[in-house]
Amino acid sequence: AVELPIDQLKAAISSSNTVSGQDLVIPELDVNDFTWSSGTAPTNVGDYTIKLNESGIKKIAAANLNYDLTLGTNVFTYKINAAKASATISGENSRTYNGKAISINDIYSGGTISVKITGLDDQEFTYTLQTGDYTWNVSDPTNVGTYTLTLNSTGIDHLQDLLNDKYGNGNVTIANSQVTGSAKYTIEKANASVTLSGNQDETYTAEEFTNSNIKVSDYKVTLSNGLEYKLVDGDLEFIPNQNPTNVGTYTVQLSDQGKKNIAAVQGKNYEYSFNDTGVGSFNITKATPSASFTGQGEKTYDGTPISGYVPKVTIKAPGKNDVTLVAGTDYVWTNDGQTFTTAPSDAGNYTVSLTSDGIGKIKAVNAANLDWSNVIINENARYTITKAQATVNFAQPASQTVEYEKNDFDVNNFKPSISTNNHVTVNVPEGVSLSAQAGDFEFTNASGNTTTTVPTRLGTYTVTLSEAGFKKLQSQTNNYDWVNNA
Repeated sequence: AVELPIDQLKAAISSSNTVSGQDLVIPELDVNDFTWSSGTAPTNVGDYTIKLNESGIKKIAAANLNYDLTLGTNVFTYKINAAKASATISGENSRTYNGKAISINDIYSGGTISVKITGLDDQEFTYTLQTGDYTWNVSDPTNVGTYTLTLNSTGIDHLQDLLNDKYGNGNVTIANSQVTGSAKYTIEKANASVTLSGNQDETYTAEEFTNSNIKVSDYKVTLSNGLEYKLVDGDLEFIPNQNPTNVGTYTVQLSDQGKKNIAAVQGKNYEYSFNDTGVGSFNITKATPSASFTGQGEKTYDGTPISGYVPKVTIKAPGKNDVTLVAGTDYVWTNDGQTFTTAPSDAGNYTVSLTSDGIGKIKAVNAANLDWSNVIINENARYTITKAQATVNFAQPASQTVEYEKNDFDVNNFKPSISTNNHVTVNVPEGVSLSAQAGDFEFTNASGNTTTTVPTRLGTYTVTLSEAGFKKLQSQTNNYDWVNNA
């Protein structure tokens, strides 16, 4: 409603001889009782001039019939001042961390953040914020935290633009002091998952592998948030109670240290879940061994089988790898194409060889941890039984004297005896007898002439066994070297 200048009008009307105590009456006037400089009753802010028209003058005169009224001036001033509006920003909203600063879309994605304007007659309406209308308590809030939003001068200017559009330019104004309140926006931690993967291959050593043996370079973790973390020593551990020693696959998991280190990767913005991280594999593979079957032995023939000789099995591989072989079952002796499953006694050069059972027994040693598939056992075992020596002499005394022209040679005076160097008695072969007639003896005179015929002429003769006689006495020639000292 237009507020008419009644006080100005009263001051402009004068009357003489007014009754004491009786005021002039100004009747109820309306905009039609005035003539406006603007042509019609104004509504916008501004300074205007008005004057009573004929209708207004008549209304005043009719209300004061007892007086002659004089209108000192009929030009009055009229001013419309700007109305005041106010605004309040309030509410809150939130989202999870995404690595980006809070945007205008974030502000209005759910939540209760709003700007309420109170205009004329307490009319309330809402303003939708635009980029640049507001200021945060920190620059470009991106990380997890709670931030405060207030309107800045640009935002207040936009409020004024809205008031101008609604009420006309300048009719309703809003000042900085008339904008109150603030809004809160919370960035919450984002959830991120962790996945461990990788494999490590190690060869069996017979020693238990420990956490310090885990090569973190063989493993990796994948973070669902796209960030990277490179594992460091101590981040991984064996799942307890595995005792990783023997060949097999063992499980590796994140240690408490590893979880702590990962949780620190932008830890203020992410909440890492370790409930289903997966595991890595630690594979112990078989070691490749080598083996040898050796042992050199020797003795002089003594008529008894080889004893006290045990060929040696040497296995070069991690761990304790002992094996006991059984003669005749696991190894045999071979000489000149003949195989012996029991210890031989005769003289000869014997090759000691593993049987298939022996090879199998060796390759069964720690087979769960050793790869014998392509191993060839180096065999170099031998035993030599050297021939003993058998020496033929004449039993003492070995002499005979006969008369000239007689040749009665008595073999009983020249009986052979056999001695050995192995403490074994060797007798003259049964059924063997020596005779001069058979040429078993040789007679040598002083001149060195030798004959197998019994001499009759005067002289002293050396009697020895002939080669024929010597051969008759030889037996067990495979076990003895024979020497003729008779």
